[in-house]
Amino acid sequence: MDSKSYLQSYGWVEGEALRDGGLKRPILVKHKKDKKGLGSAPGHDDSEAWWERLFDGHLKGLNVNDTKDGNIRFEKTEAVAVGVSKKDSPLYRWFVQGEGLKGTIESAKETSRKRRRDENDGAEGKKHRRCEEKKKHEKEKKEKRHKKEKKHKKHKKHKKHKKDEKDEKVKKSKKDKKHKKHEKDKKIKKGENSD
Repeated sequence: MDSKSYLQSYGWVEGEALRDGGLKRPILVKHKKDKKGLGSAPGHDDSEAWWERLFDGHLKGLNVNDTKDGNIRFEKTEAVAVGVSKKDSPLYRWFVQGEGLKGTIESAKETSRKRRRDENDGAEGKKHRRCEEKKKHEKEKKEKRHKKEKKHKKHKKHKKHKKDEKDEKVKKSKKDKKHKKHEKDKKIKKGENSD
């Protein structure tokens, strides 16, 4: 099924929106026909290979020498890649610094505080922390159990309330049937008495 007949099955008329206030024209999609990554600038020259400069910088810092005994000796000096910075690098310039998820990455203050505490505390401090962590864990378990019990009680109460409503409807319908039957019997008796 093509898209036009599919939309027509929902009541769409060509040149009109499917709903009031909807778009009358389709959203135009740009088809990507190259193998560049997302966000790359159109027409950008990829011939500048920044990694080549980085590699060349490392090669310049490497000295290869023959020794008298026939072995090859490598000496490495500090490599400096000229002209490559995070700001200008195609690898880094598209990345944006975001926030870490709470609980996964500690702030610098917390890390330094923990480090100082660890350095100051010995085995005694570690025992105390383990005990505190155990208490915290037990408290969380208790709260979780309490929530579960509360939810269970609420569910049970709701179920009972539904059952009571159903029983009351059944009683009412039985009472109505009985009342209708009684009325019918009265009418039949009146009919026999008048004959």
